[in-house]
Amino acid sequence: MSSQQWTILTLLGFYGWVLSTVAFILMSFPSNGGFACKRGVSTGSCVVFFFSLWIFGMLNA
Repeated sequence: MSSQQWTILTLLGFYGWVLSTVAFILMSFPSNGGFACKRGVSTGSCVVFFFSLWIFGMLNA
């Protein structure tokens, strides 16, 4: 892969990480207090995936 493709992958990972973290906060902690476990696991896995993609892209860009 070229450097430009790694850069695009890095940006995709970063923006996905930021947006999935916001989604995790908004969806996993409802207004009534507590923690929505099922939603937390699904959005939390997206956070981990995009963070890993971002780091992997930075290592190879």
